Amino acid sequence: MANKLFLILILSASLLPQLCIQAQDNQLPEIASIKQEADGKAVDSLLNQAPGEQTSEKQPIEKEFQSTQGAPDWLKRINMSLEAGTDIKPKYFLESVQPLFSALDKETVLFNQTRISARDYRTTYSTGLGLRKVFNENYLLGINAFYDFQDFHKHHRAGVGFEAITNRGLEARLNSYLRVSGQRLVNEDSANQYYEKVANGCDWELGGPLPYFHPVKLYGGGYWYNFERFKDEFGWKMRMEYNPVKYSRLVFEVRDDNKRENVGYRFEGAITLAFASFNLRDIVKEFKTPSEAYPKVNLEDKTLDRVVRDFDITVIKSTRSKATGLTVEGGKSG
Repeated sequence: MANKLFLILILSASLLPQLCIQAQDNQLPEIASIKQEADGKAVDSLLNQAPGEQTSEKQPIEKEFQSTQGAPDWLKRINMSLEAGTDIKPKYFLESVQPLFSALDKETVLFNQTRISARDYRTTYSTGLGLRKVFNENYLLGINAFYDFQDFHKHHRAGVGFEAITNRGLEARLNSYLRVSGQRLVNEDSANQYYEKVANGCDWELGGPLPYFHPVKLYGGGYWYNFERFKDEFGWKMRMEYNPVKYSRLVFEVRDDNKRENVGYRFEGAITLAFASFNLRDIVKEFKTPSEAYPKVNLEDKTLDRVVRDFDITVIKSTRSKATGLTVEGGKSG
């Protein structure tokens, strides 16, 4: 099952962008003629230059083309990641974000985000649709809907999320998580029956770049899950994210809630499949101090950023005594 979904992920990632481009070309054939005319003028301009001038301009143009067009955009938007922490077992996942439709001005984008993650013996499959729109180059508003499936105990969950980003980098998110599947009997012995059930809940966060240090972002937020007959889970979290190159990231997160004995620390590292330049000189460029505390952000560049949400399915674990029929929180997972 996992292998089939993996192939579907890769095939859809490679084909969807090409289909979208073909659709736009069929609808607007005049774009090709305009581009051809512009290219002809550019060639005439180069031919009219002196031989020395042609040589000096040609090399930088070729270098720039090779550095930016070395890998297709759809491949850059696929990344592999590892997450580890003090309170969880390591998790590995493959994630893809691909456009389904984009307006010519790139201010309105419909996209798909698909992810396969594995932690211990639990594999979770997630897929969703998102719609983002930029308003007057000042704000980006987005809405998304996801479906999550965990194959070990056949848990199903849906979710709806909202996001807002300003052109100074301030970001706000709200995600909801809704149970689709029912209660599962996951284990049993001579004395007890052990159950799991998906918990409904939500999370939220607010954050942005550090002043004069925009490659590093800091977020704060919280989360809540309804545990029905038991005490609800309520907690807070803070995360710091650094993007050395686009579509790659390093994340450090701290979280705590009323069901933990200790504060949890997590680390995540993600790298794009199209290995961009990791030259130290290119990375250092990102750390040049800007003239403003919060430089203006081109929001069109963020329309295909990944959706930030909790892809782990939170479940309510309970134990029912066969002798008394009494049910208490907690139990074996199987």
